[in-house]
Amino acid sequence: PTSTVSSRWPAGDLFCLTSGGKGRFEPLEVKGVAPAECGGPVLLRPENQPLSFLEMVHPSDDRGATIQWIDGQLATRYPVLTERLEKGVIRRSRLQAIFLPREHDNEVALELYKQFAASPAPLTT
Repeated sequence: PTSTVSSRWPAGDLFCLTSGGKGRFEPLEVKGVAPAECGGPVLLRPENQPLSFLEMVHPSDDRGATIQWIDGQLATRYPVLTERLEKGVIRRSRLQAIFLPREHDNEVALELYKQFAASPAPLTT
């Protein structure tokens, strides 16, 4: 079964990570209702708020984010669990969402993403 995780945010600045986690967060323009693609975590800075918001999907689960304007809000969508599995296989997808202070949010978000990307898979028996 395929699943999609989504969220909606008020207007603000939007940033997407460049170079597969090795770069930095760059501004991403979302124009009209046409979806913008982002391959990695998304950093949102809602207008008139002291906090930023970081959304991440683990690189092993990342199929890219789709971001668009819906009713005056930024809407993010992340498809997860998209591959076909053999009978009896259990698959877990990893996502994280974190509120950050606005000050130095770009650097903090990059460090948090690197830690998340390096984390081992949660295996259980």
